[in-house]
Amino acid sequence: MLEHQIGEKLPNAVVVWNPYNILNDQVPPWPEDDGVWKLACVARLDPWYKGQDVMFQVLAQPRWRERPVEINLYGSGTRQRMLQKLAESLHLKNVHFRGHVADVNAIWRENHMLVLPSRCEGLPLALVEAMWCSRPAVVTDVGGNAELCVDDETGFVAGAPTPGVFGQALERAWGRRHEWQFMGQQARRRAEELIPKDPVGDFCSQLTACVEQREIKATNNGHGVRA
Repeated sequence: MLEHQIGEKLPNAVVVWNPYNILNDQVPPWPEDDGVWKLACVARLDPWYKGQDVMFQVLAQPRWRERPVEINLYGSGTRQRMLQKLAESLHLKNVHFRGHVADVNAIWRENHMLVLPSRCEGLPLALVEAMWCSRPAVVTDVGGNAELCVDDETGFVAGAPTPGVFGQALERAWGRRHEWQFMGQQARRRAEELIPKDPVGDFCSQLTACVEQREIKATNNGHGVRA
């Protein structure tokens, strides 16, 4: 994306994965069945970027009002009051503001699926963490979301952050709700294939390898290596 934006190739660049805030060797148990499907939006409360207002408009539709669904928003931000007022104006009784929760695994012990109606993203850690926790996701096709979330396999990808398109993705997800646990397991497998278990350690190893290659090259050229 950066190469496209600046119109230049970056031959010496690499993608460095951010560290995430979970223990990836622990998978939270699937929530107990109480008849309610719980969706978690884990993002700062900033609709200009994270699109919570898009999701609220979908939930305000009559068919969603009648369904046993609970939306839990985890995070804080300067737009919290605005979003609370929007939820109140739409009479959304099943939307709950849970605030910031440091224990990410605790979030996924209580919720079945991640929902991210983002208008723009990089590659959200919320998606990475949900996948490690064996949870499927409904995301928009912005940033790196579709690189990780495989539509109809590990989750559902909406083509645009609009109520109509995101609503279609949520509708597809609802139709397959009894497959969410299996899709979450598939998401975990994909995480194991693509995402480093120790991003910091991997980055340090890359740096060490670069230094070693430079030392070997300098030695072969008959020059010392300056510190």
